[in-house]
Amino acid sequence: QNQLDIAEANLESTAQSVLTYEKAVDTKSSDVNIVNANIEAAKIEVWRTEKDYNRFKNLVQEDAATMQQFEEIEAKYKQAKASLSALEQQRNAVNVSASAEQTKVAPAKTQILQRKAQVNNAQLVLSYTYVVAPYDGWVGTKNIQEGQLIKEGQALVQVVSKEKWIVANFKETQIGEIDFDQPVIVKADAYKNIEFEGKIESLSPASGSEFALIKPDNATGNFVKIEQRFPVKIILKDSKNNERLRTGMNVNVSAEKVN
Repeated sequence: QNQLDIAEANLESTAQSVLTYEKAVDTKSSDVNIVNANIEAAKIEVWRTEKDYNRFKNLVQEDAATMQQFEEIEAKYKQAKASLSALEQQRNAVNVSASAEQTKVAPAKTQILQRKAQVNNAQLVLSYTYVVAPYDGWVGTKNIQEGQLIKEGQALVQVVSKEKWIVANFKETQIGEIDFDQPVIVKADAYKNIEFEGKIESLSPASGSEFALIKPDNATGNFVKIEQRFPVKIILKDSKNNERLRTGMNVNVSAEKVN
C-alpha cells in the first residue's frame, strides 16, 4: 500500500509539473506579446524623435534654433533608438525562455506515462496481497499460521471444491460403449447401500499414462501389451446423499438400469 501511495504521489507531482510548465509557456507567450507591443511603441517614438532630430538639424544650420535645443532632441532620438534595441534584445531573451519552457512539456508528459505504469504495477502488486480461493469449497489442510511471513509461491491451504464429480478410469476397450450425457449409477465403497446418480460429461483427450512423469513403452510389439485407461468425468445429480461423498473415495460406476 505504501508503494502504491508513493507511485500515486509521484504521478500527481509529475502531472502538476506539466501544468506548471504549460502555464509558464503561456506566461512567456504573453510576455512576448507585451514586448512586441512595446517594440511597436518604441518604433513610433524612434520615428517621431528622428523627425524632430532632422528638423532641428536643419534649423541649427539656418541659425533658427539653438544648439542646446538640438542636443536635447538628439539625446531623445538616441535614447529612443537605445530603448528599441533593448526591447528587441528582451524579446529575443523571452523567446529563448519560452522555447526552454516548451521543451520541458513533452518529457514531462512522457514521464506521466511512466508514472501511470508504476501506479498500475503497484496496484497489481497490492492485489497479490489478497489471496482468493479459485472456487467455493472447504479448507482441507492449512499450512499457515497468523503472523507468519509468506514467501512468493508458498502453498497456504489446500481447498476442496464444493462442486463434486467423479473421475472414472475406464479401460480403452470400454470407451466405445460410452455415450456423452449417458446416465450412470455410482456406488461408493464407504456406503454399500447408497446409489448416487450421475451422467457422463466428458472424456479425457489422452490416457492417464500420458500425463505420468515416466510414460510406459506401450508399443504393440511388446510381449505384454498394457491396456490403457482413459479418465471420464461424471457429474452427480443433485441429492442430499452427495454430501456424504469425500474427495479421494473409491467408487464403482455402472450404466443406469433401464426399467
